[in-house]
Amino acid sequence: AKGHDIDAPGLNYKAGDSFKAAVKGKSNQPVVFVDSTGRSYAIDPITLPSARGQGEPLTGKLTLPPGATVDHMLMESDDQKLLMASD
Repeated sequence: AKGHDIDAPGLNYKAGDSFKAAVKGKSNQPVVFVDSTGRSYAIDPITLPSARGQGEPLTGKLTLPPGATVDHMLMESDDQKLLMASD
């Protein structure tokens, strides 16, 4: 699949997998994943599988703390910057 005209919820998923979230961006912009403990991880999207296959677990690219889950993902647009903070 190419471009932004992908129906991500309508793709075929492996047994036990399902759609969680999608963001639109460019392949030269990092995608940021935020886990349930508030930690963030930036990944070059070119290293992620394409929509042609059935993907691979994100946990193969991230080392999450025990019991943590990936809860959010973000990509900035060309005219936007992201600022994240926690207490």
